[in-house]
Amino acid sequence: MKIRYFIIALCTILLYSCDQYYVPDDFPKKEFYSYAPYKEGDIVRFTDSANDTLTYIVQMVHEYYIRGEKGCKCGKEQVYKHIEFLDIDRIVDGAEDVAYFSLDCTDRSIFAVELGSYNLHTTYAFYQVDYERMEDIWAKSFDETKIFKEFTDTITMSLNDKPTAQIKKNEGIGS
Repeated sequence: MKIRYFIIALCTILLYSCDQYYVPDDFPKKEFYSYAPYKEGDIVRFTDSANDTLTYIVQMVHEYYIRGEKGCKCGKEQVYKHIEFLDIDRIVDGAEDVAYFSLDCTDRSIFAVELGSYNLHTTYAFYQVDYERMEDIWAKSFDETKIFKEFTDTITMSLNDKPTAQIKKNEGIGS
């Protein structure tokens, strides 16, 4: 009789210990989101290379985290934060100038940051680390540490191989 209870208990433990997700729930979301510490209604000032100050209001902040399940073809993991800034001093071609700032980490192998403008269809600054292109990450065991090494205190974004902006944890975009 004790053996039967032991087998039932063992089967129950094994059944509940199987993780249905591709990755553990240990992504450093707070650290990742700290690169863009903006909230709706914030007033943000940027200084360009000509020392002109542009004043924006944060009109939208969107963030999400998706942890892929093994039974789904939705990827292993996606972490994203997107901010839209409205230039309160300038109209471009009869429309308000809306800049955006986005952070994206896909499957712990790609980390990308972009700053641009919708109205001007321009990218001002970009940063990307792509371990998937550097090596066949899917053929090897899933690496949980490489991409996290890229979450440094300061990241320099560039355009055409020229540094154009920096982002700092807990501070956001600087020049």
